[in-house]
Amino acid sequence: MKLKIHYPSFICGLPLIFLLVLIANIGVSGKQANSQWAPKNDLLPKLTKEETVDRYKIRIPENYTVHTRTGDPKVISGNIWVGEKRADGIRPYLMLTIASPPKEEMDKLTLQQSLTTFLAVIEKKQKNWKQIKTEEGLIGGIKFIRSYWEGIDPKSGRPLHGFNYVAIDGERVINLSSQDTDPYHKETLLLTESAVLTFKKF
Repeated sequence: MKLKIHYPSFICGLPLIFLLVLIANIGVSGKQANSQWAPKNDLLPKLTKEETVDRYKIRIPENYTVHTRTGDPKVISGNIWVGEKRADGIRPYLMLTIASPPKEEMDKLTLQQSLTTFLAVIEKKQKNWKQIKTEEGLIGGIKFIRSYWEGIDPKSGRPLHGFNYVAIDGERVINLSSQDTDPYHKETLLLTESAVLTFKKF
């Protein structure tokens, strides 16, 4: 069965991750504090499944099922957890991408460069795309940068809203993302972002 979800094309191949070092280092706008980000307590009961990916764990919504996409295992791995199909035919999702570029490239990377690369892929796929805000904080002791964005899906003409959380943990670049269409995005993103905020290393 073919899944009808909106997700960035980089999960399918991702030589793109190696372009990270070519992007200019742009200063982070918005909140700079290394505050600890935590999920909403009232949504935790809906995050009933704990998944293990590589050296990390994350709690996933109970009705989401995993679909794994991988490229070169030394370079990139990706998991997409997909929710139930709605009346509009769309399935909400949460995606985790882990990349391991060569050490000589990793040594030059910054959080902002990594975030900019992931967002650039999304921007190319949409109309009237804009980045709303960028912040830094901690999830499970790992430093992340996050950004919220919105745009228009060119095929359906429907407004899209989403977020990306990016971290550099040793030799790994981590991207956690989710997006959904109006008017469902408010409920979807509250839930998927709470899932992101349970991310931890073990």
